[in-house]
Amino acid sequence: MQTGDIDAAIFHARRAIEMLTAVQSPDLVNLGRSLINLGAVLDTGGESKAANVAYSDGLALLPIETADEDLAAKRVEGLERRGWVRLDLGDADAGIADLQTAVVEGQRIQRADYVTSSQIGLARAWVMKREYARAVRLLRTWLEPYEKSANRSTYRVGIAKFAFAQALWETGDRTAASTFARDAQ
Repeated sequence: MQTGDIDAAIFHARRAIEMLTAVQSPDLVNLGRSLINLGAVLDTGGESKAANVAYSDGLALLPIETADEDLAAKRVEGLERRGWVRLDLGDADAGIADLQTAVVEGQRIQRADYVTSSQIGLARAWVMKREYARAVRLLRTWLEPYEKSANRSTYRVGIAKFAFAQALWETGDRTAASTFARDAQ
């Protein structure tokens, strides 16, 4: 996306939220979905703090338990994305809480894409917390499936490979660490 495209998407998402809240009795579930969508475009635009707020506000409006598969998936998406944003902001513990919840809820609704991405995020968090062996175990299991996922992010693949390189280095596997560091570039 180009900068103008991101700015337009942010404007559109904010406008949709304004219209939803202008109604006397707004549909809170749709408002929650719109806030999560706003969080996604803010995150894409590099506005992590604002994205964190939008995700949090959106998740607060979505029911934890629902039979609506699309709504359940939107909730897991919000948890997974907020988890990554919280890692970007340096809050490993909050990121871990979101990502662990996204794994459980993603498994419950059978959404392997969210489970895989959340596991990659958890591995990054374990590197942040200097739990390198734990990160290596997760990345050995989840990096390849994530790279093959249709919903993968090239940016997150690079972050995961760099985290893998760091974790391997810290656990003594310098040869593999060098390989992953080159691949992360």
